[in-house]
Amino acid sequence: MEKYIYLCFFFLFSCANVVPLSGGEKDLSPPKVVNSTPLNRSINFSDTSISIQFDEYFSLNNTNNIRLSPSCAKRPTIKVVGKKIEIFFNSKLSPNTTYTINFGKEINDLNEGNTLGGFSFVFSTGGQIDSVEISGHSIDLFSGEEAIGATIGLYKKIEDLDSVPYYYSFTNNHGDFKIENMDTNDYVLFGFIDENNNLCHDDGEAHSTPTKLSNFNNIELGLYKFAEHQLQVKNPLKNTILFKNISTRDSIKVLTTKGSWMHEKKSSMFFIFDSTEYVSYSVNNQIDTIWLQNQNKPEIEARPSN
Repeated sequence: MEKYIYLCFFFLFSCANVVPLSGGEKDLSPPKVVNSTPLNRSINFSDTSISIQFDEYFSLNNTNNIRLSPSCAKRPTIKVVGKKIEIFFNSKLSPNTTYTINFGKEINDLNEGNTLGGFSFVFSTGGQIDSVEISGHSIDLFSGEEAIGATIGLYKKIEDLDSVPYYYSFTNNHGDFKIENMDTNDYVLFGFIDENNNLCHDDGEAHSTPTKLSNFNNIELGLYKFAEHQLQVKNPLKNTILFKNISTRDSIKVLTTKGSWMHEKKSSMFFIFDSTEYVSYSVNNQIDTIWLQNQNKPEIEARPSN
């Protein structure tokens, strides 16, 4: 009898296939928003915080890359609480203003790392959501390829170009960009490659020519970068442009105004005849623009004639 029992156990275990446990199909979906307080695109917002609920647990790569546009005096505090993102405003929001929180590519699910790309949260402290938008395309003028991940900013005035833009967006993998929910004021358009991720243009970073925003669709922005040691362009006095560290005087051409030149060995001074706010010029077929902000007139020493 024992022989028959052992024989049965032998056939039972030898014929069984060992199959690993399956966890089901691979999750290919990023986290989804299921609720928020207030709702996305709400108006008359007067609270000091926002809560956004997702359908699963997630992680934030870098909260410093989550930006509020227009920016505030102090950055908001951003925390993950369970399946929620909690955003606390540390400075007073401007009245009658549409704000956009850009999350970039910072929201990922915990299991597969699926990214919720292009997500933004919009709200207004006034009675309406601003609806003006611009769109365009950006390329690297040196390589001719799309400028991927470039920061495209709108500034209230030219003096603000070294600070955080008032409105901003980023180019996608095709070099395309769009800035939405803007008001109708005048802005300066400026694009740059933000190498140190501080949302400001710094010396040595590739950039576009700053221009006053005049059209809103099919904008073409070309980004370029001069070697830091190569060329210096300044506006030392009213209606003058100083070019330093030039290779040859023939390499510089002023494109948008008339004037006269005074050349030296390693520099050239251009005296402008017209009244203008900015001057475009080319150096070795690379175009740039300088804004004329210096209103100091040259000092003329008066001497009695003999």
